[in-house]
Amino acid sequence: MISPRQLPGILLAATRTTSIVMMLVGVATIMSWVMSYSRIPQLIAETMLGITESPTLILLVAVGTFLDPTPAILIFTPHFLPIVSEYGVDPIHFGLIVVFAPSLGTITPPVGNVLFVSAKVAGLRIEPVIAALVRLQRCPAGRGAARTADPSRGRGW
Repeated sequence: MISPRQLPGILLAATRTTSIVMMLVGVATIMSWVMSYSRIPQLIAETMLGITESPTLILLVAVGTFLDPTPAILIFTPHFLPIVSEYGVDPIHFGLIVVFAPSLGTITPPVGNVLFVSAKVAGLRIEPVIAALVRLQRCPAGRGAARTADPSRGRGW
């Protein structure tokens, strides 16, 4: 049972955690806007079309894991869907990769907002959490890479 004396401490802790989350979301939103305004996705798309014919490489590089999922989906999907469709990639397969890769990025550094918030809530330093996470990430990262390379493995997401 929470007593009235505990309430200020609880509210302060909740405020700190919420401010960390909101700061991460704010920075991700600003980064997304700057990237979109400076036409970085279009430049990446044009460069990738000039470098490779491989749809697998385009999927891996285009989606990446360096942005929060919401901005990544909003920024990359309109720009890269026509490109991957031109290479014959199924739009559903592309959608799965667009959602999976950034979601994996939420629990891996450098963005890793879920990772950082979870460590803060648990009261742990980030270094041991990352060390433990490396072992656990092998399976989802490997499955994601396999499904990106071979769309027929995408059954059963």
